[in-house]
Amino acid sequence: ANVDAILDQTAGDVRIAGQLLQDAHRANARAESVKNAAEAVKRALDEAKRAQNAAEKAINSADDDIQHTNTVVSEINRKTANAEVELAAAKKRVGHLDRQVDVLKMKRASNILAATRAEETASAAKNRA
Repeated sequence: ANVDAILDQTAGDVRIAGQLLQDAHRANARAESVKNAAEAVKRALDEAKRAQNAAEKAINSADDDIQHTNTVVSEINRKTANAEVELAAAKKRVGHLDRQVDVLKMKRASNILAATRAEETASAAKNRA
């Protein structure tokens, strides 16, 4: 009876040990699945970090390009303003020169007229003499 009780208990212990072994295998499989998922998440995070770094570099490069473009635009605006001032001054000088040319044309015409009259007067005086 004592041996039977020990055998029964041992058989029960073996059943429990078998169940525990199956539970351990299932827990191991779940742990392996969780480990694989964690590794996949880590790889995804690493890739996201690389993408973020690349995006930050692109943003910094774009910022540099924008600053350079703003500098160039400012320089162009400054040069354009200077050119407009110079153009206005040149137009003013051309207007002044046009007026001077008109005055000289009038003086020339007046001189031609005076010379013609002087010739006519001299010719008339010569004819009278």
